Amino acid sequence: MPKQGYRFIGEVVPEVMPPVAAASVSAEPEPLHTAVSEVPDKTNRRTTKSLDIYRTLNDEANIAHLHVSLGSELLAEHKYRDAEIESTAALKAFESVPKPDLSDISMAYLTRGRAICGQGGCRSALDDVSQAHSLALNRFQENSIEMISIWLVQGQIQMKAGLQADGEQAMNEALRLVQSRTDLPRPYFVTLQLVVLRAQRTSLKAAHRKQEAKHVEDQIARIEAEAPATCIGCTVSVGSLTSQEKR
Repeated sequence: MPKQGYRFIGEVVPEVMPPVAAASVSAEPEPLHTAVSEVPDKTNRRTTKSLDIYRTLNDEANIAHLHVSLGSELLAEHKYRDAEIESTAALKAFESVPKPDLSDISMAYLTRGRAICGQGGCRSALDDVSQAHSLALNRFQENSIEMISIWLVQGQIQMKAGLQADGEQAMNEALRLVQSRTDLPRPYFVTLQLVVLRAQRTSLKAAHRKQEAKHVEDQIARIEAEAPATCIGCTVSVGSLTSQEKR
């Protein structure tokens, strides 16, 4: 399975993280079959089959990448514990890769953070966001897709953790960086704005910030009215925004 590029994690089911409760990161990843044994999805099965192939080839880079992909797929299916397991497995696999893909590592941290928060440990999840920030420091452009994703996920998790002022600030930073991406083709630029604004709206509504949510709702309505024809097929991962030449 060839690499697909850096997926925009902020778009993955932004509304599903529950209230704060106890949860923790597993110290060691469970065996892969634990994460996928109850997953009937065809995409998951293809990914795990590809993992078996790369294991026979001892291709650690692609093994790590596929763990990242599987973790993201499981997160989108609300399988938070399984997504945590796969993301942890990815991070462990990257330790054996001489020149790992930094975008993939950042994605693994953000996916695991979302998964931990999805199990109720939103305060603990911020540790993974901090790791993603540390990794990104001086490595990605300020307004890269990676940095936009980090700020957006940080804001979502902070809002769920009850740190509403910090969360709003982080999501506003994500939006500011998006709005600086005037280099992107118009459909991609519009789609990326809508991804961030819709996630922001969801978080504000969940926090009962009705006035702020209404302001964001108005922004969404204005953008949709001005540019109704957005990027087709970008509603889940905005994968087409992530090629190297558009970063």
